[in-house]
Formats: sequence, structure tokens, C-alpha cells
Amino acid sequence: MAKSKQSGLPPSAGDKVTYRGQDTVYEITHALGNIHAATKEERSVDLALQIDAVLNRQLVRRLVLWNFGPECPMPTLKHDVSNEEDLGKRITVDDTLQQMGLPISKKYAYERYGVEVPDEHEELLTRPAGPATGINTPAGPPDCPQFNSERER
Repeated sequence: MAKSKQSGLPPSAGDKVTYRGQDTVYEITHALGNIHAATKEERSVDLALQIDAVLNRQLVRRLVLWNFGPECPMPTLKHDVSNEEDLGKRITVDDTLQQMGLPISKKYAYERYGVEVPDEHEELLTRPAGPATGINTPAGPPDCPQFNSERER
């Protein structure tokens, strides 16, 4: 393997390396890194499921049998290996796309965010048309209280 002139380490993207008398610039793509990341994710999920099986068979089962007897239903230990996306980021992307003029269907929104389609006779929530009006209290607005001489006594 070629070594980088500066550090003696294997070359990374953009390093100029002399190898057998020729200068080359390494152009490393992300494809290999993405493949390795996907493989690592798959192996992590497989390992978590194998650990669950071992713990259920060797630890949970024995503890339940010892404490509650064979009549008790066996609980199972299970890692959450679902790969859920961040809905906060997704809604920001969807909102930006909609502001850019991209039409987004109601069906997509219901499925993406896990909201059930309302029945015909259900009361629906609506967003207020404009900003909410300020709150008036005897002491003034909550963010900037104004005390008068009566309140200070």
C-alpha cells in the first residue's frame, strides 16, 4: 500500500502520493464507506437479535422459572432495532418543499406521520388563522409585568 509523504499513514482523499515514481492524487468516493456503514448496521442488528435470544433462553427463562414457576407465561427481552427517521427533520423538509410549490398529498402526510384518517363525523382540529392575541392581565403582559403601587403593597 502506498504511504502519504507527510504522515506515513495510508492516503486519504486528495492526498498526493508518489508510488513507483508516479505522482497520483487519490480520489476516494463515499461508495465504499456507505457499503461499510450499511454492513456495520446489518451486523449490529443481527448481533442485537442474537443477544436477545441468548438472554431470553439463558437468563430470563431461568429467572422466571425460579421465581414464579413453570405456569407463568415467559416474558421476552427485545431490543428495538427499528430504523426510524427523525420526524422533526422530515417535517421541516416537507414544509420547505411545500413552500417551494411542491404539492404534498394528504395520504402521504397521514402515512408518513402515522396519523389516522379522521371519520366523517369526528370534530377536526384547526390552526388559528393568525397569530394569537396578547394576554392581558392586571399586572400587564406576562413577559413584561408592570406593577402598580397597589400590587407592591
